[in-house]
Amino acid sequence: MLLNGWHLGLSNEIYKDSTGKVSEGKGLVPERMLPIFAGDDIFNSHSIAIQTLLKEVKSKL
Repeated sequence: MLLNGWHLGLSNEIYKDSTGKVSEGKGLVPERMLPIFAGDDIFNSHSIAIQTLLKEVKSKL
């Protein structure tokens, strides 16, 4: 535990997918790109992206 009450943990393992590829640090490429801060309305575009994602997920249920 750190002095401010936070906990810190470090992985001592390397996680690989079934082909041996390591994605830590690089991240994963999304199947569908949604603009988060885009256009003239950057304050609401994040919310619009989330609403779009929710509609897509609900349509597949």
